Amino acid sequence: MFTRSSAHLQVPAFSRRAPASHPLQAQPGQQGRRFVNEAVLRVLQRSPWAAALAHNYRLQSPGECVANSEGMQENILGTLHDQRQVEIAGNGSGGGLLRQLQRRLGLDKAPELDREYRHDPTVEDIVATVELHGPCVLNLARMLPADQGGTQYAGHHAILVIGTFQAEGRHWAVALDGNDLQNNPVMEQVRAYADKYHAGNLDKITVSDLSAIQTQMERAGKSGDAGQLIYSLINLDSAVEKARQAYRAYMLDLARTGGYSDLPPITFPNSICVPTNTTVKGESMPEAMKRDLARLVGSGSLESSSPLKVQAPAGEL
Repeated sequence: MFTRSSAHLQVPAFSRRAPASHPLQAQPGQQGRRFVNEAVLRVLQRSPWAAALAHNYRLQSPGECVANSEGMQENILGTLHDQRQVEIAGNGSGGGLLRQLQRRLGLDKAPELDREYRHDPTVEDIVATVELHGPCVLNLARMLPADQGGTQYAGHHAILVIGTFQAEGRHWAVALDGNDLQNNPVMEQVRAYADKYHAGNLDKITVSDLSAIQTQMERAGKSGDAGQLIYSLINLDSAVEKARQAYRAYMLDLARTGGYSDLPPITFPNSICVPTNTTVKGESMPEAMKRDLARLVGSGSLESSSPLKVQAPAGEL
């Protein structure tokens, strides 16, 4: 069950090592992609929303990417509403004396979200929707390659987009991904910790657990920052186009075979879940942050920093 955290949050201090400041570079054999590095993380932690994101981040139960992303969306928007970063329209959303007293006593409850799924969004749709309404759940076909859960989650994957920016003419999304099958150095430590303290249930991992994992990593002399697990950076132009191609290829194959396809079925439409009664009042990423992210991308591809390897596995299209 998702529970919303307090409105008075601080960004968790995971690693105390000095961050690298060099641009992201692809490593041999990685097809131009790798895990979010510490330099990018430090920029993202400057967001006015960073504490709300970190405290409400959750890894998913197996196969529950949509429910998990929707849960994070609800909790984060509720926290941002408490912080007056986001307005949620609804009964009792005014500023009367009762509302003010409830807010002071910590009893203020955000109105419920009115959400709708919009199918086949364009990149421009995603950018505009997130800017206006705040965090949106994005579902795309064939998002994950085999080594990041793509074998089991071949049909679709859902993430929570919390902001976008441009670099060298391309659109990028900053997202929270609860993928329990992601494969990166921090996730190895998280799995070991979950096995020891949560009977292997990754969905029980909290921000406090990530802080404890960071302490263990430092004591063991392991590099990395547990906060890297929270964020993903995704080439929207590439991801949306590949999802559209995948859907088209799957439907053509399905039509040819008369109801049976050799391709993994696309089990959820390419879509974005929009909280239609929310309005962003404070930026998730000020322009200075966006410029720094663009600088870190450098001449390489931000896919080099992403645990979501948005290129479809070979042969799936």
